[in-house]
Amino acid sequence: MRRIFIRPNIEAGLFSFRNNPLRSTLTITGIVVGIAAVVAVLSIGKGNQLKIEAEVNRMGPSLFWVEPRSSFSMNRVGRSTMLSVSRHESSLTMFDADLIRQRCPLVKYVAPSCSFYAQGTLDGKTVQFNLLATTPQYQQARSIQLVDGRYLCDMDMVLHNDVCVAE
Repeated sequence: MRRIFIRPNIEAGLFSFRNNPLRSTLTITGIVVGIAAVVAVLSIGKGNQLKIEAEVNRMGPSLFWVEPRSSFSMNRVGRSTMLSVSRHESSLTMFDADLIRQRCPLVKYVAPSCSFYAQGTLDGKTVQFNLLATTPQYQQARSIQLVDGRYLCDMDMVLHNDVCVAE
């Protein structure tokens, strides 16, 4: 069994530090900065993981989306690039949502939606905003709490009322 003597190693380290103070200081600084960088990266990663887990838990463990496929194509026109989106023939419809509602008894809410950007005026200023066309079940599916007013109701769907809810 080999014996390790600590005292000679400490003396050699102090001797080296006294004879090369700049190199020793730079070495210690490099080690400290390296350890601090690793700790910072791990902390940021853990924080992001907790944030994502909290968002998933907020949505609920049984919430999922079904989206139709889209194909994107980029076209060069002069010096600008245009992005065009085309839906395939197999896009989902309200009929598909009704079939899911009827044939999947374990599905609690079916809330089809379609999202797009629009432009309008607010207090005389032109603003862009996101519009979401959906059904009354969207509120329950996403656990949305209203601050004021009312959400969409089934009668709005039957009468095709023009209803807008600000979120």
